[in-house]
Amino acid sequence: MEIRKLNRKDEAFIRAQKLSHPRDFPEWFPTVAERLYGQKPRRPLSKRELDRICLPRLRNREGQTVPLPPSLRAILAFDRDFVAWGDQPLCKPLLDRSGESGVVQGYRMEQVLRQAFPGMFESMPRHLPLWGPYSEMPALVELQGAVAGPREFLYIGVPDEDGEYPLASFDTEPSLSITRASLAHLVVETMHNAGAPVEGSVNFRQLTAEARNRNRRFEPKEWWDTNPQLVALMTRLGLQSLLWGQRAELAR
Repeated sequence: MEIRKLNRKDEAFIRAQKLSHPRDFPEWFPTVAERLYGQKPRRPLSKRELDRICLPRLRNREGQTVPLPPSLRAILAFDRDFVAWGDQPLCKPLLDRSGESGVVQGYRMEQVLRQAFPGMFESMPRHLPLWGPYSEMPALVELQGAVAGPREFLYIGVPDEDGEYPLASFDTEPSLSITRASLAHLVVETMHNAGAPVEGSVNFRQLTAEARNRNRRFEPKEWWDTNPQLVALMTRLGLQSLLWGQRAELAR
């Protein structure tokens, strides 16, 4: 994220906009972001456009949807091209996968794994589960991740009392785990890391722990499937430890 050069007046103004609770983010964000980015051209989504977009509720089933969380609405209402890091808009992957109906298409872990390990699963049928194929697993809605960093997803599991969903990161260990309490957490963190003098009293570390606790029933299922063809492939490649490592850790 590139912020404009701030003078003392700008810095004092931003510091004064203290974020005391995540539910205040929709009002806090445009005030602070406008000061950070100045008068750069923006492309906000209208209320009508925002009301039309919804997110999938479940990963391996279609039909159920949920509205946009307040933090995401605030960002898109400010600028659909808002960049959190690098040079790609944070919400571009999400908007690119919203169809004519307005429902954003989530990712299945089979897609994520085949993209993470190109060529490894070419001999396996496309319909064969590579990850736990449980029907109740939270949908994964991708956001633009950091350059050379893990893939970032909104994890549409159990939200907090304000309707905010946590963020999960996928790394090629492989693992998928909740890493941030909400989209507001990511934005405040990246602003801070970019040198913006943002201040507040929100304990995002504690909120992340609470998000993990709310969604703890999903964690043991976020791992490789044990179908015979996948086990045989991983054994042939000498990668059995990838199949069993995390399950052994979770069993402790």
